[in-house]
Amino acid sequence: DRKTVLHAGARDAPPCRTMLCVPRLMAARLNDWIRHMFRRSFLARAMAVGTTVLAPLSAAAQVLRSRLVVVSVSVGDHDKVRFDGTPAHRFTLRNSDGREDEIAAEANGRQRIELRDVAQDARGTMRYSMKFMVPEMNDPDGRLEAKFIFFQIKPDHVRNIGFIPYVSIMVPRDYRREGFHVDFDFPDNRHITTNTRLRIGSWHDIQFVIRWSKAADGFADVIVDGARIARHTGPTGPDGGAAYPNFGIYRSHMNRTDPQKVEDLTVYIKDYVVERLA
Repeated sequence: DRKTVLHAGARDAPPCRTMLCVPRLMAARLNDWIRHMFRRSFLARAMAVGTTVLAPLSAAAQVLRSRLVVVSVSVGDHDKVRFDGTPAHRFTLRNSDGREDEIAAEANGRQRIELRDVAQDARGTMRYSMKFMVPEMNDPDGRLEAKFIFFQIKPDHVRNIGFIPYVSIMVPRDYRREGFHVDFDFPDNRHITTNTRLRIGSWHDIQFVIRWSKAADGFADVIVDGARIARHTGPTGPDGGAAYPNFGIYRSHMNRTDPQKVEDLTVYIKDYVVERLA
């Protein structure tokens, strides 16, 4: 009257009727336990928001229509190209593009070529996404003469909130050794140097996820290649009015540079998308 021994992961196996099957049963149960722990570990990582794995914030994200215009004070060149078979924006600033006029007009010598999305408002929880790439450039000393911002959001000024909302991500002068810089001009007004460095010739996935709010439930995340590199929690500003996302090249403090060393700079940006998450 020996009983048939069956085990949950071996339904297709022949019945085990002797003690010789015990090692096989133990191995099968061990495999089941390993698969179970792996699934738990993977789900835990996939649900984490932060360091390396970011789960989608909303399954019902609404993609919004954009309307891009060249920023009026731009002095460089912008054109639409196909890069590796896909549409992209190419931005170029040369050494002498409007530099003297800009320095005369603004105290810290700004020089830019940017597109502005005039269709967006600063309301609810938004995700602004794009891909960004800097090709090889001529920088003999391995440093840029001027840092540059390639993505920034500066909504309409709103009275009685006590600050001017603004967030940006930039490539620092010492880009081979320093990571991207992030500026949060919210009530805490922070400048963050991250550990994520620019890779010349490679595409980076960039996301700003922002909950626009005048209250403490606001937040802003800056995400590069799937990892959050900077976060602000607390008021972010207007819950309405224009958001004004800008992308391209924005160089500042040109009056501190050696005009003979300022690099010609090209940036490619593609797959710009704005989504309303909530």
